[in-house]
Amino acid sequence: MPEPGTTIAGAGAVTKALTAIKDFPLWLLTAIALFLVACPFVPVLSAAVPQEARKFVILGAGAFTILAVCRLGSLVISATNKYRADREARRTFHLTPTTQRSWWCPTRQNDGTIEPPSKGRYARR
Repeated sequence: MPEPGTTIAGAGAVTKALTAIKDFPLWLLTAIALFLVACPFVPVLSAAVPQEARKFVILGAGAFTILAVCRLGSLVISATNKYRADREARRTFHLTPTTQRSWWCPTRQNDGTIEPPSKGRYARR
């Protein structure tokens, strides 16, 4: 058992490998997961896998399936956020007064309040 505060030899390599696998594209994660899922069921592939390694193939299939589903979820969430931002940008518009044809003048109302009306032309951006 390693002492607290010390690093295990090879932990950095495992972390780098997991980070690289996590960043694989969705199609590659799906292909690896499907291959590992098919290994125990296809007779030709099943014969090539030793009995001792079958549990690791099944664990790998589960891990790559989870990674593929998470990557798909990440892509769906980012596409949804982009769609919402684009929709909000289309919905929002800005009015800019054309200075040559606009005037601003506060006027006193009958009840004593002052209202700042504006008249003019606006450019929509």
